[in-house]
Amino acid sequence: MFSFADQVDAINEAFEIKWEEGKAEGKAEGKLEGKAEGIVEGINQNRVDSIKNLMKTLKLTASQAMNALLIPEAEQAKYLAEL
Repeated sequence: MFSFADQVDAINEAFEIKWEEGKAEGKAEGKLEGKAEGIVEGINQNRVDSIKNLMKTLKLTASQAMNALLIPEAEQAKYLAEL
C-alpha cells in the first residue's frame, strides 16, 4: 500500500511528464506553423517581385504581368495592393 505522500509524488511526476509532452507538442506545432507561414510569405514576395520585373523589363501593366504569370483574377487585387 502506498502512502499519501507517495501517491502525491506519483501524481506530480505524471503531471510533469504530461506537461513536458504538451510543451514539446506545442513547440513542434508552432515550428510547423511558422514554416508554413514563411513559405507562403516567400511565394507572395516572389510573385510581387516577378510582377515588378515583367512590368519593368517588358513594359507591361500590372494586370498584363499578372496574367502572364497566370495569377488567378481572384488573387490579383492582393498583389496589386503590394506593388
